Amino acid sequence: RNSAMRPRTFVGSLTGLVVGFFLVSVSLPLIAATPVWGVYRPIQIPLFAVLLVVGRHFWYRRTQHGLCEGLAWAAGFLIASNFATLFAKSPDESIAVIAHTAKLGAYVLLYAVYLRAVGDAAVERAEARVRQNTGDLEKVVEELQRTKFALDQHAIVGITDVKGRIVYANDKFSEISGYSIEELLGKDHRILSSGHHSKAFFREMYRTIAHGQVWRGELCNRSKNGKLYWVETTIVPFFGKNQKPSHYIALRTDITRVKQAQQAITEAAERFRAVTLTTLHAFVTTDSSGDVVDWNPGAEALFGFTDSEAIGLNVGLLFP
Repeated sequence: RNSAMRPRTFVGSLTGLVVGFFLVSVSLPLIAATPVWGVYRPIQIPLFAVLLVVGRHFWYRRTQHGLCEGLAWAAGFLIASNFATLFAKSPDESIAVIAHTAKLGAYVLLYAVYLRAVGDAAVERAEARVRQNTGDLEKVVEELQRTKFALDQHAIVGITDVKGRIVYANDKFSEISGYSIEELLGKDHRILSSGHHSKAFFREMYRTIAHGQVWRGELCNRSKNGKLYWVETTIVPFFGKNQKPSHYIALRTDITRVKQAQQAITEAAERFRAVTLTTLHAFVTTDSSGDVVDWNPGAEALFGFTDSEAIGLNVGLLFP
């Protein structure tokens, strides 16, 4: 009894019923030269039979009980119309008027049932569209959740409004900065300022993202415990309805170890350079092609070439 109704089947059957009404109403008066029990009964009885067939069809299909009930009431009005005309002596008698009224009520009910069927069909189509849209939306949300999860596992993610206030921070942001997510929300990025970068550096960065462009660069920040850390950063603007940036998402990768390694290499090179400048031994550094790239005072004393003269010469000229 709870199965869904098929509106096309119902509307098709109802259309057949209406056409049957019309054909019987036109044909019976022509066939019956003389009225039987009055002209209305031979017209109404076949119509009532057709109505019973349609009603029985829908009842046994156990479809919408509201529609079946409407058909039953229409059949009841037609029964009342038949019984009324059975006792009417003339079409002008009051009881015949009652019969006409009952017949009109049956037609009204049939039209109401038709409207109900059409309405149910429209509702079913709307519900189908809603289900489809909901399914599509759930797929999009699920995909976004997977993307967010993957991004959170790799990157330090923060979102700020146009005033620079942090409105979202993931766990990696909290972990590297030393601040809890609650401490970060509502603050601007000055809370992480290390003093390493100049004001002109930040002015250029803000100018770029304010114009809707993506900014990429390396930032040195300071954590809550005072420790410096470096992040490779990409800042992407989000646009609002007015086609102006409404939020900025910053994706960062921790490159502190890379910067520390670079610093260690630089310091080692400086120490080596200091040694070569103070020793009496000759130190000559070449590239992969054999061209001189570094020349210390010991080499200058040994070979007789100054630093500016030796840089760029091929070592083969020194050792023929």
